[in-house]
Amino acid sequence: MKSVLYQLFDVLVWFKMYVDSNPKIENWERVDTIGEVDETGTEELIHGSVINVNTQKGFAFFKPDALGDNIF
Repeated sequence: MKSVLYQLFDVLVWFKMYVDSNPKIENWERVDTIGEVDETGTEELIHGSVINVNTQKGFAFFKPDALGDNIF
């Protein structure tokens, strides 16, 4: 508990020094998406079903209705 308390004090001291140094404000930039976006705002969906769901490990397989193999 003592070490956690001292670590919290370190963060508070750092934050005070940071605020006192008058950091830049409103310096956020919007990053555009890298991929191409459909102008209508709709995306092409692949119809299919989810098979072999493993909730313990957090994965599943997707079996598309059209041509193609199963997707992990």
